[in-house]
Amino acid sequence: MGPDAYTYCPSPDFGFCSFHALLGAYGFVGNLRNSAGSGWPTQETAEKLLEQAYSVVAALNAPAGLWQPQQPALKGASSCDGLATAAQLEQAVGMDDPRPVKSDGGEYSTSLLDADRQVGGYWCTWLADTGRSSVNVSVLPGGATYLEHLRGSDAVAQPGVGENAYWSPKGELNIVDRAGWLQVSSADGEVTKDQLIALAKQVLGNLGG
Repeated sequence: MGPDAYTYCPSPDFGFCSFHALLGAYGFVGNLRNSAGSGWPTQETAEKLLEQAYSVVAALNAPAGLWQPQQPALKGASSCDGLATAAQLEQAVGMDDPRPVKSDGGEYSTSLLDADRQVGGYWCTWLADTGRSSVNVSVLPGGATYLEHLRGSDAVAQPGVGENAYWSPKGELNIVDRAGWLQVSSADGEVTKDQLIALAKQVLGNLGG
């Protein structure tokens, strides 16, 4: 098996194991749970099922081409700098020496089957060196149609950003632009709405919006 194949059995007390893998253009996930008289799932059982599933998926023909958003489309990103650089964050939000602390990929990569990044989706969280402020930015090319279904009656419109934008009750700024969905937010009160708007405009510029 390849390097992106994993099993996970936290503890017999939880009564389940899981496995997942990425190979070629495919990804798959499996879960094992105990039932009456079947006993607890084990690491050994999970590994055997992973091997069996892996061999089946490896033999599949190549899948059809991936869906891509219609053009013109908001570009995606593949790194935190692709969304915004440290200098741009300092200018837009006033963060002192911002650094990425979490992002798409890593421990989140295979368990989500890299689904968003297949169309250029990416997210990143930055923290100021002082630890007093943070910002989150995520983009999903072609995601505008999903955002339309999520907008509730308590959303507050925000003119002047992208083609359409609104604030969620949680303080997230959601923007539709060129069929893409951009979201900008902060987990604390150190960053103002005006600063998040300035950051959103900068990210849109970086992504060709």
